[in-house]
Amino acid sequence: MVNFDEIKGKAQEAFETAKEKVGEGVAAVKDKVEEVTQSEGFEDASDKVIDGVAGAANKVTGGRYEEKISDVREQADSKIGKDDSDETPTV
Repeated sequence: MVNFDEIKGKAQEAFETAKEKVGEGVAAVKDKVEEVTQSEGFEDASDKVIDGVAGAANKVTGGRYEEKISDVREQADSKIGKDDSDETPTV
């Protein structure tokens, strides 16, 4: 005869094991993301992308909104990678 309590117990045990493994995986990914976003290479790459977008926006608008685009560029740069004012990594 089928012992449902035993099956339930094994299913719960399998669930808890899977949950622990997922938690470990999430923690490992989080650590890697922090490592990558704090690197100088990431900062250089994010600056190039932000500069490229700001340059394209200025080109498209004929420079009419250069000051506003510059302000937005600075805001974006302060939110992505390292903040140049204090070298504190941000994501």
